[in-house]
Amino acid sequence: MPEDAEPAEPAEGRSRTAAAAAATGAADPDAVGLFAYRVWGYKQGQMVAVLIHLGDRLGLYRAMAGAGALTAPALAERTGLHERWVREWLRGNAAAELLSSEDGVHFELSPEGVEVLVAEDTSLAFAAGAFTALVEDRVLDGIAEAFRTGIGLSYDQLGPAGAHQTERSLGPWARIALVPRIVPALDGLVDALGSGIEVADVGCGAGVALT
Repeated sequence: MPEDAEPAEPAEGRSRTAAAAAATGAADPDAVGLFAYRVWGYKQGQMVAVLIHLGDRLGLYRAMAGAGALTAPALAERTGLHERWVREWLRGNAAAELLSSEDGVHFELSPEGVEVLVAEDTSLAFAAGAFTALVEDRVLDGIAEAFRTGIGLSYDQLGPAGAHQTERSLGPWARIALVPRIVPALDGLVDALGSGIEVADVGCGAGVALT
């Protein structure tokens, strides 16, 4: 230990500090640190959500699917994007453990990552669509107003971006599972559809279930 370093407070001393804080109604310093760590963890999640949104929106994950380990220049060339920004995106994804990297130069999207972040038409695990529309200021303003009035936002008030996100979030389920798995499990529905009935698709984003 360096000569000028202060020794760590013993566990018994920390317990006394916490007990004293509780007795006086003051905040326990250790608990404050843990609470702050938890809150900043949620902020970290917000930033990772932006990385996922950009990776999906700009085709970065798709360009990495099945390509093995890629460098920033190689991925920038594949996508036509600026190398400097691609490098920061790669590093951020590696820090979030969405991409693997052995040397900080080469980055790879695993087969599991492809299922979750790329395979929109074939994987029920596809999740990148849920990051299509980050919350807009006007939607946040509407939610804040709902706290004052008690009246929530309608589906239309979420705008086209909200509908598009719903479509991409639920689309894989509608395309992959609805007809082959769900419809046959509902007693009599297959026969009814075969004889001709009217079907209403409500709230799936863009009528995916009927296409």
